[in-house]
Amino acid sequence: MANVVQVPELIIHIVENLASSTRSLLACSLVSSAWYLCVRPYLFATVCLRGQRTPLITRIPAFLACIKPTNSIGQYIQTLLFREGQRKDPYVNSTVLASLFPHLPCLHSLYLIDIAFKGAEIPLPHLEPPRKIRSLSFRFKASESYTVQHVLDILGLFSHVDELRLSSDDPEGDEIIRGSEGNPATSVHVPGQPFTISKFILNPGMHVYNSMLVRLGETRSVLIEYLDVGIFVRNDLDWEDLGALTRNNRATIQTLIFKPRNPWFEPPLIVLRRPFLYMHRNLPNLQSLQSFTLHHEILNQSELHFPKIWALLSASLLELPISLHHIKLVLLPRMHPLPEVILSPIKLWSRDGLSWEVIRKAFDRLTALETATFINDGKFLPTPHPRIHHDGVLEKIKAELSQLARSSLVIRYETVERQCDI
Repeated sequence: MANVVQVPELIIHIVENLASSTRSLLACSLVSSAWYLCVRPYLFATVCLRGQRTPLITRIPAFLACIKPTNSIGQYIQTLLFREGQRKDPYVNSTVLASLFPHLPCLHSLYLIDIAFKGAEIPLPHLEPPRKIRSLSFRFKASESYTVQHVLDILGLFSHVDELRLSSDDPEGDEIIRGSEGNPATSVHVPGQPFTISKFILNPGMHVYNSMLVRLGETRSVLIEYLDVGIFVRNDLDWEDLGALTRNNRATIQTLIFKPRNPWFEPPLIVLRRPFLYMHRNLPNLQSLQSFTLHHEILNQSELHFPKIWALLSASLLELPISLHHIKLVLLPRMHPLPEVILSPIKLWSRDGLSWEVIRKAFDRLTALETATFINDGKFLPTPHPRIHHDGVLEKIKAELSQLARSSLVIRYETVERQCDI
């Protein structure tokens, strides 16, 4: 039974039952050993650790004993998730994680969800060479206190992350990772050590992580290939830091998803210019860029500013490097902070009286361009008939870009259902 390739339906049923129960990790050992050998690769593929009546940190030794080679469970764990439980004082640190990694040879995903970090109290032992990991995700709580050094110590365990995702439970909050030198005796990162991030996702925006990103750039040689970043247009220093991050990775960034966010109130036009000024200064230098996505929020009351924003948007596209293969332009109405407020429909791509001449010129110089996708929010369409709206807008866009539409360029129009702020 242990050598079968297909998992019997009954075993799948057992695994599903165990996943929805509160039994311990070893609950399946109650089944015969043959069944246990067959089921455990599927049972232990994903493991979640959380503090319940006792702090999470006190459970680590028991978990460590569980995954040591004598039990051979560690070889099946692919995803490890730390999550806050009933106790409000669980924490992890680089020492805890470093003690687990040697016993998790197949680990490819690590999630740290709402967990506080606490510096190690004793110097770290000799570590294995930094490892690669497929997915590393942090979600920070605004109510917790995080320091730059503790986050960098965890990042220092890795030389390559396929996807590094940073998020916060307070999208409108201030910087959440505060500068601190920490305890130098416990630091695991080596200044100048290369750190490759294939896909770097920063939500809700730069303002939450500025100190950490600056310090990371000072202590590691960071290479980013895919950057997905949000930024509040009103924060002056954020634009400087984003510009530095882009310039430092101008030779390696192949995909850029750029999501400037406007305040709910109508800001001065000089503030609305900032995203396009960033594009003007940085896009021409991204000579490896193959895919670019721009999210831009339109305020419902910005009828006066929209033609000016359209002109700025069109002109900024002239700065795109000729290496570009794919472009997505996402125009979205700014979501109201109160979810019960229903916004009136707003015309975006199909609006009359807009000049497409500069956009045609921008696309015409992109000789490698394969797809151009125009996107709107499906919740705020000016017609109750989505298909009629879709076909009508797509026809208008193709008419405006008629010469390009007859070439090999694929032009698309899409709508998205957005439940919250981008």
